[in-house]
Parts: sequence; C-alpha cells; structure tokens
Amino acid sequence: MPLIEDDHLLAAEHLRLRMQRAEVEPALLLADLRDVFLGTPEAYGKSIVMAVHPLSPSIETDPSLLTRVLGTLLKNALEASGFGDVVTVRHRTDARGASFAIHNPAVMTQAQRIQIFSRQPSPVPPRRGLGTYAARIVAERALGGTLRFGSNPETGTVFLLELPQ
Repeated sequence: MPLIEDDHLLAAEHLRLRMQRAEVEPALLLADLRDVFLGTPEAYGKSIVMAVHPLSPSIETDPSLLTRVLGTLLKNALEASGFGDVVTVRHRTDARGASFAIHNPAVMTQAQRIQIFSRQPSPVPPRRGLGTYAARIVAERALGGTLRFGSNPETGTVFLLELPQ
C-alpha cells in the first residue's frame, strides 16, 4: 500500500528528501491508487470515486511521493468513513498548479481537528500513526505544496493538497 514510511518522514523533516521529478498523468495516478485500495479492509463496504477529467494535463512532480501523500490521505478518509459511505478524490489543474481534494462524509471532533497535523499518535482509536503529520511534511517540504483541511457537519471532511505549477 502506498503510504509514507518512516525514512521518508525523517528525511522530509530534515529537508533531505529530494523529489525525483517526472511527468504524471493525474487520471492514471488516481485510477491506480483506487485500484490499490479497492481490496483493502479500509475500503470494505465503501465506494471510492475518482473525479478527474480524463484529458487533464500532466503535472510535473515526484510520482512516488505524490502517491504516498494521497495514499495516506485516502486511507485516513476510508478509515473515518462508515459502511455505505462514498470517499471522493477530485483533481483540478489550473494556472496556479494542481490540486487534489480528498472528501469523506465523517466529521472530526474538536480534539481531532486540533491535533490533526501534530507529531503525535492519532487521537482516533486505535491511536496509531503519524499519517496526516507525515503527509503534510512530505507535501510541503518535499513536494513544495500545501496541505490543509476542513471538517464540519455540512460538508464532512476535506483535505486539500495544492501543488505549484
């Protein structure tokens, strides 16, 4: 499963993780990511929808690191979702760059929102991992992008990864 590993996190924290730039087709990357997750326990009873125009232009970034960041966020979205829920990953490219939005209908508690990007084990049972912290560090320090989120009862939870042109 494409997740951020400890060596990636440590290298990114110390600004030693270097991008291996390549042309990436967002539609293909997201289709591959969906296929990896479809058979996992986290996806059982849930739908994964990838919303990207098939003719969306390619982007130049590190495909492995991008896949790991998106994989971490998708795994978290699936874990937070309930049976029958839909998790959506949307992609957009414009003059500013590329963006990926990962949405699930679950709403985070205040305690979860406060700690979401901290370097502490997850506040969500079973209290493990540094997933969103690692995703943000790699997204910002290695990929040169930004990772933010919002969570409320009206829209659920959305993580937004923005990568510069």
